[in-house]
Amino acid sequence: MNRLRQGLVLVVFGVLLPAGTYLWVSGGGFGGDPFEGLPADSIQALIAAREARALLPRGELKVVVVVGQECTASQLRTLKRDIRKIRGLIQPQAGDTMDVRLVGVAVAWDARAGTRMLEALAEFDEIVSGGNWLNTATEALFWDTRRAAPPAVPQVIVLARTVQRGRQAIEVLGERRVGEFVGAEEIGRWVNAGAPLPAPRLTHPG
Repeated sequence: MNRLRQGLVLVVFGVLLPAGTYLWVSGGGFGGDPFEGLPADSIQALIAAREARALLPRGELKVVVVVGQECTASQLRTLKRDIRKIRGLIQPQAGDTMDVRLVGVAVAWDARAGTRMLEALAEFDEIVSGGNWLNTATEALFWDTRRAAPPAVPQVIVLARTVQRGRQAIEVLGERRVGEFVGAEEIGRWVNAGAPLPAPRLTHPG
């Protein structure tokens, strides 16, 4: 087994490990030691470079898909087809400088039923379900008067922001709405047009 060096902040499978943590990795399971044969100073330089890149501010487009468990339009096959196309259409617009994150929100009383609905709709990076119109996502999207969207489903809301990852904290900067599409027909027209977003806003919003 190979031991990576001490005194680093490492992200492994999405888990932030604090400084001073030892990470043990089985060589066979991960294709061997990537640092094997390198002198110690080169290993330290490579790790420092990786860490510095991870701490750079990075833009993010968060695409929020809101559907309702009791909404007929939210269960249309055409809507499912359109939602599944969105990531592939937006990623080229975001380029290499921004990440695209697809979030599914179910307006449903039963969290498990809403989750099943979202899992059948598309492959989301994040899912929020339960609480009907008062779950964590719907509160922020529809009832925050500073940036409220019309409370309607189905709906797609696109947010642009900058994510700054620090050694001890993560900060979200300059989040703003760059797209809002309400109803299956409007979502379909937007997707059929290539899911365009305002080009000047696809820079780091921070």
